[in-house]
Amino acid sequence: EGTGGPENSSLAGLPAAYFVQQMADFKSGARKFSGPQRSAVLLMTAAAKAEGVAGHTVVLKLKTADFRILTRARSLESPTQLADKIFAASRDLLSREINGTRYRLLGVGVIRQHDG
Repeated sequence: EGTGGPENSSLAGLPAAYFVQQMADFKSGARKFSGPQRSAVLLMTAAAKAEGVAGHTVVLKLKTADFRILTRARSLESPTQLADKIFAASRDLLSREINGTRYRLLGVGVIRQHDG
């Protein structure tokens, strides 16, 4: 898979504001994925489209530096397969968690699937 680089260094202990900025930078194009063909959101949305399903609830899962797990969710007005809608909902969920807590892991998913 490769030797990795500074962009793959440990995220442990970084504040939530860092993740919010990274997400904004990816969306604006200011930052690029090191392996765009493996972008998690693109893989997730492509799989949903291929299977003909859409999700109604965006879930944000955070693991703190001391290994506590926090889960936040937001129901959407209608089911979606669109990365922009998933990104916007997850960004809003994450922005509410900017309180000085340090995180080591962040995950986004979509649940309550319906036929797309």
